[in-house]
Amino acid sequence: MSAPLETEVAIIGGGLVGSALALALRRIPVRTTLIEARDPRTLEQPSFDSRVTALANGSQRILDRLGVWRALATEAQPIQTIHISEQARFGVARIEAREEGVSALGYTLENRVLGEALWAELGRRDESFELLAPATLRRLETGPDSILAEVDDGETRVRIRARVLIAADGAQSAVRRALGIRAREDDYAQQAVIVNCTTQAPHEARAFERFTPRGPLAVLPLTRGRVGIVWTQAAAEAERVGTLA
Repeated sequence: MSAPLETEVAIIGGGLVGSALALALRRIPVRTTLIEARDPRTLEQPSFDSRVTALANGSQRILDRLGVWRALATEAQPIQTIHISEQARFGVARIEAREEGVSALGYTLENRVLGEALWAELGRRDESFELLAPATLRRLETGPDSILAEVDDGETRVRIRARVLIAADGAQSAVRRALGIRAREDDYAQQAVIVNCTTQAPHEARAFERFTPRGPLAVLPLTRGRVGIVWTQAAAEAERVGTLA
């Protein structure tokens, strides 16, 4: 068997977290290998769907330093006002960008747009970075000062020895299972119904969050007059709401 590929950091999972971390490490530079189970040319990673991410100003500055914000700026919607309330409670909270002395309280954009920008930047040639995708983690072996990962790229088995392993492969992490790391799960018996749509009244760069006994409801402004709605419901009710036209 051939000698393993030597790297300093191996990242399992190329979603929003894994790809952003790979870009950050590449700029140090730290020799990094990113292993992603899906073909990046199709961007079918679950992270890269039409759900909406709200970015704080700090996150926007990080993306700018990583060199991807210029590709996102036209699709990112600034948030000028945040309106927070609770059902059956008196009073509301309003946060205004102008009162805070910032150009925006944050930004919203669809995950697929963010994913496209991250992977476009990852596609630039860099000797300190290596991508294995699509590739599936098959086995992990821990040592005193390194970890050995065996990866299947569909044609061959590749062994990778890394000083640091990053598990960025989601809630049902294969890395966590392979290493026998336990996780505590608290089931709230809720699901989120997610809708991107246009509204009769303009959103005017306002974000709304409403707390209810069933769960929170968020309405986030998007570009081109759209909003992203995240409506939390009990699991059975969420299924019914999801069928409404």
